[in-house]
Amino acid sequence: MRLAVYCDGGVVVTSPFGVEQSLIEKFLNDKKQWVWDKIRFFKSVDRKTIRAFSRKDYLENKNTALALVHERVRFYNKVYGLSFNKIFIKNQKTRWGSCSSRGNLSLNYKIVFLPQKHQDYIIVHEMCHLKEFNHSKKFWALVEKTFPNYLDIKKELRNHELFYCNCGEYLVRYACLRASHRQAARMNPQDITVSAEPTLLQQSLP
Repeated sequence: MRLAVYCDGGVVVTSPFGVEQSLIEKFLNDKKQWVWDKIRFFKSVDRKTIRAFSRKDYLENKNTALALVHERVRFYNKVYGLSFNKIFIKNQKTRWGSCSSRGNLSLNYKIVFLPQKHQDYIIVHEMCHLKEFNHSKKFWALVEKTFPNYLDIKKELRNHELFYCNCGEYLVRYACLRASHRQAARMNPQDITVSAEPTLLQQSLP
């Protein structure tokens, strides 16, 4: 399942087609303290510090991003010697990058706004999936060849996700309720209950 928390407190839950509502409700209940923490966090953030992006930004920066990714892939492939098919630059909301089973690398154009070490980590991360299509120990050992401090970089990158997002939205992979900041100001974690209204859930087709 994928869940997105927005800066205004709105949340969208996306689940595979056919997942029972009771399983979604249990997942949300298990995460309600986390939800509360995120709502409180967003309430404390100055919206002016959040960089908003539009399709115009994507069109203006995608070629720059493509050139950057090609150059860094060539650089790191001197270490890894991996084969790949094509490189794509996309306007993704929830991912910095991905690697397909066909050997295609897809990177988010907003990578150009990140510090270089974060750019390189994202690119290397996806390159390593060309050999290990998982997040096993073997995969992380590959990443560690060029980024021995990858755990620190992962933490830093999570912080950047707040400031590099579409239309001021912060998208995450876990959280889960719909609540406005006005509601949040009056809420305690114990008060958060799960609502499985159809309007809050999106189910992916098989």
